[in-house]
Order: sequence, then structure tokens, then C-alpha cells
Amino acid sequence: MLLQKCVKKLHFGSWEEKEVAAKVIEEGLAKQDVKVREMASELGVVRVLVSMAVSEVASRRRVGLRALIHLSNGGNHR
Repeated sequence: MLLQKCVKKLHFGSWEEKEVAAKVIEEGLAKQDVKVREMASELGVVRVLVSMAVSEVASRRRVGLRALIHLSNGGNHR
């Protein structure tokens, strides 16, 4: 399952792998149903994305924030 791969990369991957996983969450997984978003939260994704969002590295901060926004509203970014 794609979610499992993203979670694994977010928890154990390099910073580059974490950024790729966050982009996958932002662009696809967050647009799926509520269960997928809830499961991502239960698996500790939010904590990792928050740590990325407070990073001093602009690209990491941007992708972390965008993934959090998309997770919070299911990809509906109005």
C-alpha cells in the first residue's frame, strides 16, 4: 500500500525520501477518503510533517506545510 511506503519513508528515510513521501501525501493520499487521512494520522505522519514544517530548509518546510494542509482538509484548498 502506498500509505505504508510513505509512512516508512517519513519515519526512517533520508530527508530527500521524507520530502518525496510528503509530496505523495500532498498530491494524492490526502485526496482519498477520511479513513486514509485518519490512518495517516494514527501512524504518526502528522508529527513528522510538523517537524518538517519547522525546518530551516525552505523546501522541506514548504512540502511539510503543504502536506499538513492537504491532510487537514482532504485536498480541498480554497
